[in-house]
Amino acid sequence: MREITINDQTVRLKASPLSLFYWRTEFNSDLMGDFMKMKDIEQDHSKLDFVFLLQLVWVMQKTYENVKSFPTFPKWLESMDDIDLLSNQDMFVAVMEEAQAGFFRGGTRKQQYKQNQRKTSKR
Repeated sequence: MREITINDQTVRLKASPLSLFYWRTEFNSDLMGDFMKMKDIEQDHSKLDFVFLLQLVWVMQKTYENVKSFPTFPKWLESMDDIDLLSNQDMFVAVMEEAQAGFFRGGTRKQQYKQNQRKTSKR
C-alpha cells in the first residue's frame, strides 16, 4: 500500500491480483501487457503515456478502496479536475514502484535471492 497526493488530496493505492481483474473489466486489455509497453521508459521518455499512468492510479485506488460504488475511469478523471502531470514526477515514481511491488513480487524476490547468493559466494 502506498499513498500519493493529487491536488492536495491523499490517494491510497494498492496493487494486487484484483487490480488485474479491474483493469480487464474497465479497459478490456491485459494490465501486464500494457505495463510491459512502459518498460523502456527510462531510456526513451517518448514512451511515457500519461493516460496509462492515470489508469494505473485509478485501478490501484479502486483496489485499495474495494467498494462497488467506485466511479468508472472517466468519472474518476472528471473528479480529479486539474492534475499537473509534468511537475508531479514523485507521484508517478510512487505509482510505478507500487505497481512493480504488487505485480512483480516473484521477480523482486528472485533478484534479492540472487544478490544475497552473490554476497555469500564472495565471502
